[in-house]
Amino acid sequence: MATRDDGMGFIEDYQELLLRPRAHMKKRAGKNSVAQAFLAYLLIAGFSVLAFGLGTGQTLSKLLNIGQFELVAAYAAYVFVLGLLTNFVVPHLIAGALGGKGRISDLFAFVVEYQAPLFFFPLVAFIPCVGGLASLAYVAGLYWILYNVLEELYGLSLKRSIATIVASLVVSGVLTLIIIGAFFLLGASSMLASNASAPIITQTATGHHYYSQLQGGYSFDYPAPLETVDFGKMTNESTLGKLLQAMMSNNQFGTVMLTGSGSGATTIMFSPDLGSDEIDFSDSQMCNADLVDAMASRQGVKYDVGEATATPWNMGPNKVCVITGIKNRSDGKSMNVMAGNCGKKNGFFAGVAPENYATLEEIAMTIRCGANATK
Repeated sequence: MATRDDGMGFIEDYQELLLRPRAHMKKRAGKNSVAQAFLAYLLIAGFSVLAFGLGTGQTLSKLLNIGQFELVAAYAAYVFVLGLLTNFVVPHLIAGALGGKGRISDLFAFVVEYQAPLFFFPLVAFIPCVGGLASLAYVAGLYWILYNVLEELYGLSLKRSIATIVASLVVSGVLTLIIIGAFFLLGASSMLASNASAPIITQTATGHHYYSQLQGGYSFDYPAPLETVDFGKMTNESTLGKLLQAMMSNNQFGTVMLTGSGSGATTIMFSPDLGSDEIDFSDSQMCNADLVDAMASRQGVKYDVGEATATPWNMGPNKVCVITGIKNRSDGKSMNVMAGNCGKKNGFFAGVAPENYATLEEIAMTIRCGANATK
């Protein structure tokens, strides 16, 4: 990275690097402060890791069932270590193999000098539209500087400079794909391992007892002839079905579908986010205006809740709110919905056709969550 011993201001230095890179490099070659450049690189990489942790990292952590700290730590290693390798070491080695005589310290310093004023770029990159255009401009500028370093300081011809850049991109791309593939394999293995904690279903005198350790644990009884849906059989590939179920479970919901009685399926979703000391589904205000309004805003134009009514109930130890009169705009069919607390920090949400509602009530009486769930 350039020092300013000749009195030029930072803006003039940067303008010269972009518009007259070879003149700038001739003046600065061998005079760059590698320590200063390395500190700038750490700052740039640090902002990249911060942006990842605040944005994409949170989504990937849930999707891949990997701890956010571990995922961000792995990304930091990728940025700091692989970034140095692919952006500097690989181009230097390839240029040397093609006859270049430059020094990696100059390559590192000039590329980081270009990047230093753009330390905030990783945060801008997530802005729709603007981020895409900014990314193109950033990459174009980066390889413009690299091209000039290879020709001016390494003494490579035009063809060999371009060959170095292309080969570096290929190596960088292959290494990146390997790492991304490893992440997804790790995530898939983690999800399948999580999904391997299959629910325990035991037969009772009137049907079956269902227990799952997902989402803090939940259990309930369901009568015959209801049967649980095997997500693995919902697709041609059972592994894909298992991944689907695992992703649904990792996305804050444990989902159970029951079929075999009446029309449609009885769907019950369990989530700690639905149960809170601040949510009391037996409260008349929550059960009426608040919950119906929430249903209207969530479902949008798909369902008509204009004639829906909500009634609070106590079903066993569970406080629930039952909403009836919800209609599907596309086929005119009605649906009943039940939302409830099944523990201090747990909740559930269920939907069923009106003719199957009595069965849902029977099930709801037996729902237990958290420490009260039974195997």
